[in-house]
Amino acid sequence: MDKGLSLPQVRNNWEETHLSFTHLVADELDDERLQDEVRPPWDEYPAEPLCTIVASICEHDAEHFELIEQYFELADNLEIPQ
Repeated sequence: MDKGLSLPQVRNNWEETHLSFTHLVADELDDERLQDEVRPPWDEYPAEPLCTIVASICEHDAEHFELIEQYFELADNLEIPQ
C-alpha cells in the first residue's frame, strides 16, 4: 500500500498509525474489556484475551519499524537521499 510513497512518508504514516492505535487502546479499552476473549482474525486458533492480541500486533508492528529505522541508518551512513 505504501510502495508509491517515499520512506519518510512511510515512516510518518507508521508513526501516526501507531500513535492512533495506542490512543485507541488506552482511551477505549478498560482492563475488563482487555480481558475479553476474542478470536484473532488471522488465525484459526481458539479465542484468547484481547490484551494478548494487542500485544501481538504491537510486537509485529515493531518489527516493521525496526526495518524502517535500519534503512534510515543506512541512508545516513551512505548519504542516500531519503
